[in-house]
Amino acid sequence: MQAVTIVQITIDELEERISKAVQSSLKTPKEAEEFIPRKELAAKLGVTLPTIDQWRREGRIKAYAIDRKVYFKRSEIEQAMKPV
Repeated sequence: MQAVTIVQITIDELEERISKAVQSSLKTPKEAEEFIPRKELAAKLGVTLPTIDQWRREGRIKAYAIDRKVYFKRSEIEQAMKPV
C-alpha cells in the first residue's frame, strides 16, 4: 500500500510542479551517434574511395577505426559540408 502525504501548496506551486514533471518526462534521451562506413560515405557523396581517403589525410573529415574498418560520424560529415 502506498503512503499518501497531503501538503498545503498554492495553485501556482502545484502548476509549477506539474509543469516540471511533464517537461522532464517529455525530454528524449540523446540519440546514439550514427557511424557511416567509408564505402557507404563515398556512395552517398558521389565520390571515389581515394577521394574519401584524401579528405581524411588532409584533415577535412575525421575518421574512426575498429580493426581495419574505417567509419565516419554523420554529424561531423554534415558539419564539414559547406554551403555553396
